[in-house]
Amino acid sequence: MQHSLEIESIRSSLLYLHCAELKAICQQLQLLSTGVKIVLVQRILHFFKTGQELKTPQYPSISKAKKGADTYLSPQSLILKGLYKKDLKTRLFFKSLIGKHFHFTAFGIDWINNQWLQGSPPTYQQFADFWVSEVEFRKTHGLEPKEEWAYIRFAQAHSDQYPTRAELLQEWDRARNEHVMAVQQVVNSYQQGEKF
Repeated sequence: MQHSLEIESIRSSLLYLHCAELKAICQQLQLLSTGVKIVLVQRILHFFKTGQELKTPQYPSISKAKKGADTYLSPQSLILKGLYKKDLKTRLFFKSLIGKHFHFTAFGIDWINNQWLQGSPPTYQQFADFWVSEVEFRKTHGLEPKEEWAYIRFAQAHSDQYPTRAELLQEWDRARNEHVMAVQQVVNSYQQGEKF
């Protein structure tokens, strides 16, 4: 098992990798290689910590749409996995509930997904209420980029050091390559029998 400081260092490096690179590492380690970036990072980290594959969370049946379910949109309709779409029709419906400023957001998708995992699928009105309150909160308190948005975090931390976009991108590429090599070194060590 890896020391906690080494695990934190690996976590930091994994966040610099692209999804395709993370999927390739999952394949090298014979792990499931599907999912969004943060899921892939968590799966790889869990494997290095425990030697076990992280089980994919299962959605309770109450959160999933039944086959042939109605797609009618109303404030009291439940948002169900397998039925919910980020399409024009849904966007226009949310604009009718919230206002013209509505747009699909990462925080909204994350909230819906968490509700599904907890077995509490929200209604469209509940989501609209959450979205409005979250936008107001972020106006007051600012927006912290998601952990997996490594480039945005890097750019915010280094924009004063590298005043031009070209310089910032060059430094990003250099830093990213270092992290890619660090992760690959850990993977190679593991594959050569240096188990943690």
